[in-house]
Amino acid sequence: MIYIGLARYTEQNIRQIIDMKPDGVILGDILCNKRMFPFSGAELAEYINQLVEKGIRVIYQTPMYLTDRIFEQVISDIQYYYAKNLISGVIVQDVGAASKIRSACPSLEVIWGRMGYARTPVINTTTISFYMNNGVSGFECKNEIQDQVANNLGVSSYLVYGWPCYKTINRECYFKFEKNIFDSDCKCGCLTKELLILGPDKENTATIDGYVLGFQAEYYENIVKAYTTNKKVIIYGENLEEVRQHIYELEAKNE
Repeated sequence: MIYIGLARYTEQNIRQIIDMKPDGVILGDILCNKRMFPFSGAELAEYINQLVEKGIRVIYQTPMYLTDRIFEQVISDIQYYYAKNLISGVIVQDVGAASKIRSACPSLEVIWGRMGYARTPVINTTTISFYMNNGVSGFECKNEIQDQVANNLGVSSYLVYGWPCYKTINRECYFKFEKNIFDSDCKCGCLTKELLILGPDKENTATIDGYVLGFQAEYYENIVKAYTTNKKVIIYGENLEEVRQHIYELEAKNE
């Protein structure tokens, strides 16, 4: 089973996705729906309805930073989609969100997302059991080992083709690092609200505390080797053409 997740959706590529007939689609941006949708997500319910009417499953992805400001609205949206049978699952990166969703939507599949691993990078039976105790019933998996552990514990596994790549910087002080100032002359420049963005020549690919320095997906060969038609795979890509190519890579392996 193949699910696809694009960096940005429009009416045109929603129609193209319907023509492609994938098993499922991931909707909802990892940081903010303003990045994913031309109208900041106002069109989300319409897109979900169009896909579901054509028999395409939808998994809703919650933001990585599910703060108090948006928490209740996101939970309300999920409850609505759940009540109307519009989504088959929801991706979370936060244990509190998982617990709340499990309570509000008892039979909805709650999937621990790829960005949640940054907080608990070593995935083993102990951590997976902790997530399960807090409502998680599925996992985005980076490789066959994580896939096997999830399967052995009886939870759903979604192999991810397009894993996020990170390069982080010293957390002591971002401002000092970016301005190359490492003494008292910094004068708390971070408080002047300057844009803390590294130049493109730095080749950073990361998301740090809400500041987007870049994003890059790695397509690991082990996912191609592990793929079979009875496994669930999520392909993340910048655009539909890129995703089509990666679908071809997976399906060619099974010919």
